[in-house]
Amino acid sequence: MTRKALYLYTLCLFFLAAGYPADAAFAQPANNLCPDAEVLAPQSGVPATAEGSTADGATGGDEDAACGTSDSPGVWYSLEGTGRPIYAQTCDSEFDTRLSIFRGSCEALTCVVNNDDRCGDDAQVRFAANEGETYFILVHGFGQATGPYTL
Repeated sequence: MTRKALYLYTLCLFFLAAGYPADAAFAQPANNLCPDAEVLAPQSGVPATAEGSTADGATGGDEDAACGTSDSPGVWYSLEGTGRPIYAQTCDSEFDTRLSIFRGSCEALTCVVNNDDRCGDDAQVRFAANEGETYFILVHGFGQATGPYTL
């Protein structure tokens, strides 16, 4: 058994002995992949907010090079366009955040806009959202940065 496998085995045993489910040590957020994006439903004039951490999000996969590559784990949100501009930001988050906005389907994402440092080392974007079109927001970090955020 490799050293890493032994460590993971010991960690699982610890969590089982403490009464946690077997996957508790490695729990990922429910929206760690694009198909499981958490739906945001902003009301007219009232912003939608979300909080969480990217530390246990999935890495790689759905992000295309046109929206800037990142090795940082991320979490996904979706919303439906209303025909009005959409603003999204992670300003005042506790790590160097990045936002990547896509449209289309999770199987065929098209980059709309991305940003890394519009408000300090955090991200802020604005984009025209076509009425009825689904948009996906990937909250992740610059490089390999992870941590808590407010969107």
